[in-house]
Amino acid sequence: RGETGKVFIENSATIGDNTIILASSRKQDDPTALDMAIGKATIGSRCVLKNCEVQDGAKIGDECKVSDGAIIGSHAVLEAGTVIPAGKMVPTKTHWAGNPAVFKGVVEDDH
Repeated sequence: RGETGKVFIENSATIGDNTIILASSRKQDDPTALDMAIGKATIGSRCVLKNCEVQDGAKIGDECKVSDGAIIGSHAVLEAGTVIPAGKMVPTKTHWAGNPAVFKGVVEDDH
């Protein structure tokens, strides 16, 4: 289907096979505004992302769903099959799983 939204995807983002990215134009008052942004993140296969923001270093497992207006913070981790509801903010360096998503812990730094 034809989506009219503006999407920005970083050059080094990794997006798995059969992932669907939907960006319908929500920001009518500012035609230059992005409807969706994906930073230097890793997104698994068969995910559905709609009008959301995925920040640098985030890791999204296979078959996750991220809904309208959700923000996945930098270096956050979503286990496979996790569903993030509309408007949810997943904080930086946190670990989430389930449907609906529940907090599982803090992501430790890799040294």
